[in-house]
Amino acid sequence: MRNKERILSRARFGEDAPLKAHDAPRVEITKEIRDRLFAGDLKGEVSELSAHTGLPYGLIYNLVRGRIHSLSVAEYRRIFGETPPDKEPRRVRGDYFRGMVRLWMFLNQGITEKDLYRELYQGRRSLKKADYRLFSGATKTVEGRLEHIMEQKFASLGLDRSEVIRWIQEVDQGSRKQRVPYEEARPALLFLQETLRIHPSHLLRRGLDLYEKGQLKSISRNLYDDLSTLREKTEKAVAACSQLELERIREGVYGKRKNLVLFSEVEEDLKFLQTWAKLGAKRYLGRSVGKYRRSSLKRIASWRAKKIRADCDRVIAENKNLPLFSLPTRHFAAKADILLSALRSLIVHRMIEDKSLCFEGPVMSPKYHSKEEYESEGHGFVTIEEAARVLGMKQKAFDLLVAAHRDSFMRVMRYEKKWLIPDLYLEELDQNKDFSLVKAKYESLANTVGRIKRNLSGGHDEKRGPGQPQFQSGQTSQTFPHTGIPYTPSSGLKLMRSSGSVGINS
Repeated sequence: MRNKERILSRARFGEDAPLKAHDAPRVEITKEIRDRLFAGDLKGEVSELSAHTGLPYGLIYNLVRGRIHSLSVAEYRRIFGETPPDKEPRRVRGDYFRGMVRLWMFLNQGITEKDLYRELYQGRRSLKKADYRLFSGATKTVEGRLEHIMEQKFASLGLDRSEVIRWIQEVDQGSRKQRVPYEEARPALLFLQETLRIHPSHLLRRGLDLYEKGQLKSISRNLYDDLSTLREKTEKAVAACSQLELERIREGVYGKRKNLVLFSEVEEDLKFLQTWAKLGAKRYLGRSVGKYRRSSLKRIASWRAKKIRADCDRVIAENKNLPLFSLPTRHFAAKADILLSALRSLIVHRMIEDKSLCFEGPVMSPKYHSKEEYESEGHGFVTIEEAARVLGMKQKAFDLLVAAHRDSFMRVMRYEKKWLIPDLYLEELDQNKDFSLVKAKYESLANTVGRIKRNLSGGHDEKRGPGQPQFQSGQTSQTFPHTGIPYTPSSGLKLMRSSGSVGINS
């Protein structure tokens, strides 16, 4: 009866296919059964017994010589003419057991397959290395005692077999949505193996053969996202022909080594010293540079790297007229930043002089979104002060920006006792590559307003005292140079709100 109950429960568990012959419960040949065999049930020649029972000759031959340790129920019935006694099967199909393992780990976050393995095989096997085939499905059957142990765990929580099966189905339905077929991740794994020389087993944290043979068919969504991110970074490094970046990505996967530095990080400095200071590589590396360039060796001691960089800095400091493109990347970037900052300042100055705002208009113009889009997928509205922080601007600079592009902001802003701006609009602004110039312009204007206010309030007399402004609070508003933006020196920027306009006070 026990075996019948197990078969029925597995049918409820979702296994519609009938049990195959090699998966059906078998009868273990115990000492009592052997005694019955040699007491008279199996007398005569092997060929006679095979013909009498209808069993294969080889089966009877191996059974007599003790080479077979179990029989199927049908074989037992033919030999002894009776149904075998009910007994806890030695091995059972592993699907139900693995389902209980998944459910137990889901209910007990932090418990791993290795923890369960140690618990199940304590005192029976070596626990140094867990046999994950038990959990992956590589072995079709498991010991009956393991299934019984897991059942007892849930029975202690008041869950019977039918409830456990139902919970397993619910957990599996939810986990399927969070998993990705292995075939979708395979191209990324092969690309990373070819480009970064990282074996897929290291990235999968499981043996690659389990996936290639179809024993494991999916990976977690988080792992798939990590592989996609790693592939994207690698593709960018390949497109930029940056060996250094590829080595850094690989080091990020395997981890850094203490007191060692990637040779790629100082390779440019070393070439510079060879070309412009006539200093050989062996002087710094202690050996020929060939093995490093062939990637036989990838790292050097950190003290060697420091010496290379220090000598490179010294040579550049002593020779002011070196060609810009001859400098190592880190020095080239510093020099280029100085030149670009001057160019940036010139562009910002021209933008300030341009009263038509023809460059800024397309940048500040909001994209069309429905009302629902502004409030879905985690988006919402922020205050004027919060908006300035989102864009990384000073409050004064942001006020000037809103005043200059009043129409654009009016199209998206909302008034609920205070003015609110959708963060989706701010996010799109921040992602626009041209917005950095617009932001720099209004930061510059804000600094100019601050200087004007400081100049106007810098003096004092006996009536006002130190630091008090020299103008009256009712002073008429003035116009900011080159922009036409109104402001009152005593109160900063003030854009008066009429019936259909935005009102902002800082």
